[in-house]
Amino acid sequence: MADIKFHTKYIAVQTKRAGEYYDITDDIIEFVKTSEVEKGLLMAYSLHTTTGLVVNEGSDPGVGKDVSEVLWELIPESRNWNHKEESPLDSAAHVKAQLMGNSIFLGIDGHFLVLGTWQRVYFVEYIEARDRKVFLILFGE
Repeated sequence: MADIKFHTKYIAVQTKRAGEYYDITDDIIEFVKTSEVEKGLLMAYSLHTTTGLVVNEGSDPGVGKDVSEVLWELIPESRNWNHKEESPLDSAAHVKAQLMGNSIFLGIDGHFLVLGTWQRVYFVEYIEARDRKVFLILFGE
């Protein structure tokens, strides 16, 4: 039976504005390279309810801008939201985050992160500039 290893790490992300994609792929690749895991799974999880994690195309930054524009059209901040205790933008950001998701799983094979040719991992801010964290856990043999 294989010996399962676990490794964890937090990635800090300083966001600048809502709708921006922050490429965290290289941080994740470095984490995988320095681990002892040859084959396994990596889970990345945002510790915030107004952010998301996505895998998307990495060769053209226009892709993230297009997705953000569509999300803002579909989920307007100006709607009469029920949740008003925090920022007036808060509920719209929660909906965007819930639709897009705040965690991803990626495969590890031969000490490498398994991604398609054009794929990158992005942290997405849905509300405003803030200090953010992403939790990584890598497990496998």
